[in-house]
Amino acid sequence: MSQEHGTAEAVQTPLQNQRRPTLLDVARGYRMFLGRELEGTAIAGFHISNSPDLWDLIETIWQCQEAQNRRLADAMQTARRYQEADIVNLDVSPEQLDRLYQITFEAWRLRGLGSYRDEFRRNTARFSDRSGRWNRAHILEAGRSELQQLATALFRFGWETAPGSVIMTMGPESFRLLYGASDIGARLIGFEMLANDLAGAGQTQLAEGLSSPSFHPVADFRDHTDTADLFYSVGGLQYAPPPIAIDILRNGINRLKSGGMAVFQVPSFLHEYSFSAAEYLAGKGQALSGELHAVPQHAVLNLLDDEGMRLLEVIPDASIGIHGLSYLYYARKIIGHDVQQSTGSVPVKLPIKKDNDVEQTLTDNGLEQMVQSRPWFHRIDLGNGVSTPGSDDTPHKLSAIALPSDLSGKTVLDVGAWDGFFSFECERRRASRVVASDSYCWDGDGIQDGGGFRMAHAALNSQVERLNVSVEQLDPAIHGTFDYVLFLGVLYHARDPLGYLAKMRSLCREVTVIETWVDGLEIERPAMIFYPGATLNNDASNYFGPNEAAVIAMCREVGFSEVEVVNRHYYPNRMVFHARV
Repeated sequence: MSQEHGTAEAVQTPLQNQRRPTLLDVARGYRMFLGRELEGTAIAGFHISNSPDLWDLIETIWQCQEAQNRRLADAMQTARRYQEADIVNLDVSPEQLDRLYQITFEAWRLRGLGSYRDEFRRNTARFSDRSGRWNRAHILEAGRSELQQLATALFRFGWETAPGSVIMTMGPESFRLLYGASDIGARLIGFEMLANDLAGAGQTQLAEGLSSPSFHPVADFRDHTDTADLFYSVGGLQYAPPPIAIDILRNGINRLKSGGMAVFQVPSFLHEYSFSAAEYLAGKGQALSGELHAVPQHAVLNLLDDEGMRLLEVIPDASIGIHGLSYLYYARKIIGHDVQQSTGSVPVKLPIKKDNDVEQTLTDNGLEQMVQSRPWFHRIDLGNGVSTPGSDDTPHKLSAIALPSDLSGKTVLDVGAWDGFFSFECERRRASRVVASDSYCWDGDGIQDGGGFRMAHAALNSQVERLNVSVEQLDPAIHGTFDYVLFLGVLYHARDPLGYLAKMRSLCREVTVIETWVDGLEIERPAMIFYPGATLNNDASNYFGPNEAAVIAMCREVGFSEVEVVNRHYYPNRMVFHARV
């Protein structure tokens, strides 16, 4: 009680509302945050002695790695229940879809994207006391970083955005990618959802003097005819009712060139959300304050499969915060999916430009001429009497490596694929999936420019996947594992032979087929001969010739359980091994 004023005052003390935790507090914290019982009193004593008050104890247990892992596991169980919920009806008639488009575009025109957009942008630096030009510059710099991060992610899949590539993007502030696209010499085609963003795109183009990019209202997207190497949509599809989001995705994917990439984000679940076109058109779910929508993941996956896309990765995305579950999808259009089987003079789409899926129309009548116009390493039968004049007797090597005659249901990775003979052969032997990887023989000049693989791939109308990465970049966490790994003619080119074999083991589920130059065969112990300079076959990329014992010992060292020599004599100083997991 204050004597001067006659009023009661709260007296603050350093220990107010503080108390030391007890054994019961620690036990309850374990049950609540870790989902298990406390191990013993010694652990409790440790926590009590290191926690000045109860909240210190709570914070310690809540932030520990075990508690974080438990929350993640609980979230995944919740996500699974959400994924299984059938609360979105995507069935619409063409008339209903047109009506949905009309309502949606009118809502965006009158009210923008609403309160959800404001919420998702609240951590983005926007300054009302700055000029519009300053804010646009800030948006463009953020977009530059975004595109750089995207390029890094795509590189994990062996895909690079090269000069002259076309990037098609749909969403709010699509013009944010202008600087990033200009940096790499790519052409940007943007579809803006809001009139203000479209105006901002035009002002930016005018201020920067850029004529190559083109921007359009999203209402023009369905009728647009340009093709693209990359379709990118992040932060836009979530504002469209599910049938529209699916239709936009279908149109974007259909505009992709063969081998092109699609990267997009879309929610798959929202709390308290359901959708029916009939109910929505009757007014249920339409909100003046803005709307947030979701597309079930199975609908997205079915769409990708229907449109000839190979799904590469699905990453949980936190962009919609506490409202539900959202994912970022990476998918690639299967090369040759839109290619007609060649008969007579029917055009074949032939990718011929290095590092790009740039396509050239070629008839069967011109295939022989194209084949003869370039150097080849492999001898590949392209059909209709056309074969590649390779310097390597590849059919003879095929008989030596003892591949199963039927690879049905098996997956195959061909490391160092070069012109692709063995990749295409595994496909012919009915492997369920074949990935051809190389970089050394695809990123060079002449016979090593990768043009042979692309030409044969198109001529054979092949579904083999092309992965432009080095051996060092191969990663089972990114590229997966395979039943069969072909490691033919690569080992002796390795500076680190043991490391290369360890990489093959990490990628292999059953058998790695190793074909290699060997040397020092008179030495009984495991040994390798080193070739400085270009002393072996006048080729400076030849480093080591292992003997038979060295290959077997190294394979066992990296984790193969059994190593069989399947051919010792098909060529002098060359051997074939099957290393089994």
